[in-house]
Amino acid sequence: MKAYLQVFFFIILINNSFSQRNNFIAEYRLIYKPIKFDSITKKKSNSENIEFQKYFKSLINNLKNGGNSLDNIRYKLEFNKEASLFKINPILESDISSGKLLRSMLGIRDETYFTNDDSIINKKNSYGENFLVDMPILEWEILNKRKKIGDYWCYKATCIVVNENKGKKNKRVITAWFTTEIPYNFGPKYYSGLPGLIILLKENDNLSLQLIKLYKKKYKKIKIPTKGKKITQKEFNILAKKMYENRGN
Repeated sequence: MKAYLQVFFFIILINNSFSQRNNFIAEYRLIYKPIKFDSITKKKSNSENIEFQKYFKSLINNLKNGGNSLDNIRYKLEFNKEASLFKINPILESDISSGKLLRSMLGIRDETYFTNDDSIINKKNSYGENFLVDMPILEWEILNKRKKIGDYWCYKATCIVVNENKGKKNKRVITAWFTTEIPYNFGPKYYSGLPGLIILLKENDNLSLQLIKLYKKKYKKIKIPTKGKKITQKEFNILAKKMYENRGN
């Protein structure tokens, strides 16, 4: 309760230019913390997939050497008082040897996320079809922790996200640092619902997204995606499980 009161107090005191009717662009960079690949490569050492081995070796070298491919990864969030649109654009196409695998390992997909107060829509292409996945609203816990990140004083919040992959569920604790100095309840991907823009998002021990640039542009309505089959997250998970189980048939 104390943390909530602190956040509310700071919102009231803010004297900012964000009350104007504008759209804003928040640009985020990927922060990658190297992991140990020995156990992974050992599991794949007996694989007969030579092409995979080549890609994997190239990926390891790229990450160990801090290649430019990672440095060039950027994400853009456009938002206003009403909604936000987050796009993950195709990247690393010039890196033929490891680009596709690197995107896969880092969880980078060509997807779009639309968010407003009522819904979170994930526009994605899977199994040869376009989907508009209606995702559940996140439940955040705001903690009594505060620190300065760049130019902004930020508060810490966490939520638990349950993912399904190949029919198996796994829980992840997501950590976000948001600022009430930018009083918009949006953030990277579908992470929204906090009383301020997310400045730093940590999805796991190795991957984070951090705000590096913020600028405004002329107001325009952010439209919800309409092209694709409407489906709930639960329905999509069931479909994904069936596709995985039938992959050999």
